[in-house]
Amino acid sequence: MTGTCYTEDECTSKNGVSIGTCANGFGVCCRMVMSCGETSSENITVFADTNVPTGMGECTASINPANTDVRQIRLDFERFQIAGPSLVSSEVTKILNGSPSFMGTPNAAVGQCNLDRFQVQGGSHGRPPIICGLNTGQHMLLDVDESSNIDLSFQFGSVATVRSFQIRVESCCGPNSKGSNKQGLDCLSLPSAENKEGTARLRSRFCGRNKGLTTGPAVSITICSKLTPFQITFRSDSFETIPSIVGTPLPEATAMDKGVKLIYFQDNMNCMN
Repeated sequence: MTGTCYTEDECTSKNGVSIGTCANGFGVCCRMVMSCGETSSENITVFADTNVPTGMGECTASINPANTDVRQIRLDFERFQIAGPSLVSSEVTKILNGSPSFMGTPNAAVGQCNLDRFQVQGGSHGRPPIICGLNTGQHMLLDVDESSNIDLSFQFGSVATVRSFQIRVESCCGPNSKGSNKQGLDCLSLPSAENKEGTARLRSRFCGRNKGLTTGPAVSITICSKLTPFQITFRSDSFETIPSIVGTPLPEATAMDKGVKLIYFQDNMNCMN
C-alpha cells in the first residue's frame, strides 16, 4: 500500500491512517480513506466500501483536483467486485448514451450492467465506460483540468450479491508546459515545499517547463523545505527521445528541453529569509 508523506500531526488532522514511516522516520506514510458521500482533494486517497448500502442504493465519492497542475487522475482497482453483466440474451433493454433509458434504442440485455454498475462522471474529455463485475487489478486514466470535479459512483441493484471495492485514486500533473502527452511524466518532487518566507505551503510536484520553479527562461525562484532529511526526486518520461507517434510530432522532442538544474543550500533561518 502507498500513501502521502506527512508529519504524524498532519496525518491525524486530515483523518488519515499511518501505514508506516517515511523520510527516514521523520514522517509517516499517511493513507487517506473516504467512503460514500465524502470528498477528497488529496494527491493520493482511497475510496473504500466502509459504509456501503446493504441493499439497493447508491454510493458516490467526489474527487477535486489537488491543484491547478493536475491533468490526469488514475484509478487503480485494488479490490473491485460487484454484480456482473447480464448473461440473458433473450431480454431486451433500451440504451441511450451508454446507459439504460426508456427513451433509448432496444438492445439485448446480455453484457449490460443492469444490476450493479460503476461509472465516472466529470472530467475534461468524454466519459469512461460503465463497468461491473470483477475488475480487481484493472485501472482507469481520467483527463481533467483545474475545474474538473470527478464523481465516482456505484449503483447497486436489489439482488443480494458479493460487493467489495477499494479504489486507489492518484492525481498527476501534465509532463510539459502545454499538458500534452499526459501519460508521461516530467516532474520534480520536493516534499513539504514552502515559499522562501515560510508563510505558504506549495505543491510538492513541479511538472513541465518553468512550472513554479522559474518566472522566465533565466529567472529562478527560491523554494524552501523544512523536512529533514532533505529529499528531492526528479522523474522523467522518454518522449524527448521519440520524434513522433504515428506521424504526430511530440512537443518534448521538438522543444530541445535541456533538463533541470538546481542549486540548494542549508541555513538556520527556518524558511524565514
